[in-house]
Amino acid sequence: MADEKEKPSGGETGDVLGILLGIIVLFVIVQRIYISLRAWFIGAGGPGAADGVVDSLEPVGFWFKVFALLISTACIAGIFHIRAKLIDLGRAEKKYYFPEGESDITDIEKHVDSRWDRVVSHADSDNPNDWKIAILEADIILGDLLDHLGYQGDSIGAKLKQIEKSDFLTLDAAWEAHKVRNAIAHEGGQFLINQREVLRVLELYKEVFDEFYYV
Repeated sequence: MADEKEKPSGGETGDVLGILLGIIVLFVIVQRIYISLRAWFIGAGGPGAADGVVDSLEPVGFWFKVFALLISTACIAGIFHIRAKLIDLGRAEKKYYFPEGESDITDIEKHVDSRWDRVVSHADSDNPNDWKIAILEADIILGDLLDHLGYQGDSIGAKLKQIEKSDFLTLDAAWEAHKVRNAIAHEGGQFLINQREVLRVLELYKEVFDEFYYV
């Protein structure tokens, strides 16, 4: 990318999520061990010893419930923490990709949203020609996004070739959707497409736009 600023990272959020997953896995393992031991002792002791084994395991069961309550509380707190961090990350990424300022970002969002609404309106039409227009207009929005991200080139294809996958997680989706656009542009009325395929292609564009908070 043309902009060499450090891209916002969700590393801390990922660390918290990893810790929570580790705790949950540990909890499940302890639970399985407790249940297995309880069943084994009851089975080994026979029917007459079952009541005694259950009574002897009651203190373990009590502390297991306490442990489960603590784990549940930690997980709930972690979920709220991750949610807050993701919101902060989203705001940081918007400022990274659109450094003009908050008011400019809002103006861009409103403008792009209205254009995307027109794309969706074309896709919902009963006219197959409108379906093709929907894809063509979505591709224009893709071109504008690439311009905002600082990629240069005479065409969208030329700009896409400059992109590193590490900077553009939905690059494959962008290429697949753009190739359909090219087929429409080159074959014109001879290109046949059904509404289901149009919606699938538009979903590819939407994945790209969602990655960069562009729609």
